[in-house]
Amino acid sequence: MIGLVALGLVVLAGNSPAAAGAPAFEAGIARPAGDAVFRAIALHYPNEYRALADSLDRQAAAHPGDADALNAFRRRALARFYKGRLDDLMNAPASALNAINTRQLALARSLARDDAALCAEYATTGFIGRFDLPAAYQGRASALGALMIEAAKLGAGRPRDPRRRTLNGEDAASWYASLLLVEPSKEVQAAVAGDDAAKVETAEMQCRVGVATYAAIDRLTPEQAANIAAFFLAQSFADLGAD
Repeated sequence: MIGLVALGLVVLAGNSPAAAGAPAFEAGIARPAGDAVFRAIALHYPNEYRALADSLDRQAAAHPGDADALNAFRRRALARFYKGRLDDLMNAPASALNAINTRQLALARSLARDDAALCAEYATTGFIGRFDLPAAYQGRASALGALMIEAAKLGAGRPRDPRRRTLNGEDAASWYASLLLVEPSKEVQAAVAGDDAAKVETAEMQCRVGVATYAAIDRLTPEQAANIAAFFLAQSFADLGAD
């Protein structure tokens, strides 16, 4: 199954106690000024933010002017951060996971209309660690990434929900029935369902698979939607940082 990720709304007041001791959000390639993802990390995980910021600064100092190397380093660093919070993200309240999926669906549909290649990239990477997107999408992608961080923080403080660890038959059947309603193409249905014989070779097909997956989840009951969303987030995180 093509990996899916990524994610809302995080408002950080300048005098927030949680962020008071965090490094400044100065302009620069290491930490894009005012970016929602870094602000969310500083707000919810201030210690991790300091370590991340320091590592980015050291990389920038060691390789001055090498934007490509720093961008790749930043993507890997953020991938490790997100993967380290996957269990908590999967355990987030249903309302948080469903808000993520709703925003993923809206962004994927916008991308599908405008740029199939970018839509395909979003369906497979969630744009984790990317800060060079067209302006029309960068803010929305960063806000989604920030919402993931907020949801993970919420999930950390809750009892573990065993339904989020595996995909049970009832939830899977409901999701697939929903998929049949939102995507009439047998080829796309087979690709989303993970049929080994299905071909997912073009950007357009990858994009359609992503949109169909989000849309099918969006039609489920809140608890089932959250269980399925958590499952696909886990699948998508598996390859984060592989580059």
